[in-house]
Amino acid sequence: MQTALMNDSFRLLLEKAARFHDRHEAGRQEPFNLFSVLRSEHDEVNLHSRFLTAILDHRQFPGASRENLAAFLNQFGIRRFDHDRATVHREWSNIDILISDHSSLKAIIIENKIWADDQPRQLQRYSQQMREFERHILYLTLDGREASQDSAGEVDYQCISYKNDLVPWLMGCQQRACEEPELRESLAQYLRLIGKITGTDLSGAYMNDLKKLCLEDNNLLLIHDLREAMVEARISLLEELWHEIDEGLQALVPCLPTKSNESEISEARIRRFVTGYRSYAGHGLYYDLDDNARLGVETGDYIFFGIKCKEGASNESYRRLRDNLRGWESSADWPLYRYPPSDLNLKHTTREQLALLVNEESRQNYVDEIVSGVSILWREIEKR
Repeated sequence: MQTALMNDSFRLLLEKAARFHDRHEAGRQEPFNLFSVLRSEHDEVNLHSRFLTAILDHRQFPGASRENLAAFLNQFGIRRFDHDRATVHREWSNIDILISDHSSLKAIIIENKIWADDQPRQLQRYSQQMREFERHILYLTLDGREASQDSAGEVDYQCISYKNDLVPWLMGCQQRACEEPELRESLAQYLRLIGKITGTDLSGAYMNDLKKLCLEDNNLLLIHDLREAMVEARISLLEELWHEIDEGLQALVPCLPTKSNESEISEARIRRFVTGYRSYAGHGLYYDLDDNARLGVETGDYIFFGIKCKEGASNESYRRLRDNLRGWESSADWPLYRYPPSDLNLKHTTREQLALLVNEESRQNYVDEIVSGVSILWREIEKR
């Protein structure tokens, strides 16, 4: 009897929340956004870092003070930094955004993480590159998560987020652009884009309805249980996704080499990924090419695929493959890799990405992108 009553309570709660959601979606219009038209919404380098650098470096007229940079420094407690004489660089020696004040030998290193995973010793390398300066490292992500231990080591850094830290600063930038209508509108569109990729582009009325619903009766207790169920549901969805990738590879690329012993897409491994288990080391499907290299499909925050070499192994033999496969990327242990076209963050999933993952047709399209990419790579490997 008690279980039946609890099930009825869950059903009524979800039905009412669904009505609020449907009403919100029916009244919501997608405004034109130039950023979304020109670039992928998750393009760290050519969209976000480029725009943020321009806003940090902005002066209303030549010789004017950099008010946006001054506000940025103040927000993050960085003192005794000459914001007017400092230089602001994008992609300086692989540092996403570098703000340096040579008069006081102070430097701000901003590592911008929306799409890419941490690279080995990344923050450590950047800190070493600027060792002559007093360094302040800001690790910028959508939600303020920490860098991996492999990237940061013992380096001191500050976590900041688009969601909670950049939005108020950008709103201040927008207010300061009151006499610059083009800049003001650009900031308005960029703020809408951040709301979209952080899942916070929800109307105040909709959120108020949900808040009141949470406070009714014992709904908060039910929502607590639903949060736990959400974790289990995500684990099941990701487990299903990986099995679909595995089956797709078997069907489209049946002549792949034997799976490596390191291949693991188990429920236990996916649980560690979803719950942020501290010693989590990634998971995926791997196929041995030789003693030093494997073809792999792996997940960090995003799934990617390519050729992975053992530490210290030469990747010169893959130079021709890189020449033949335009648009693929390279790193120290992945001499050749790429991401599927769909921007699907499996670790920090937005509402839109969750909708893609839940829908069987769109999830299958995502699987097809991965499988076809691996198939293209395998055909090039066979030509060697």
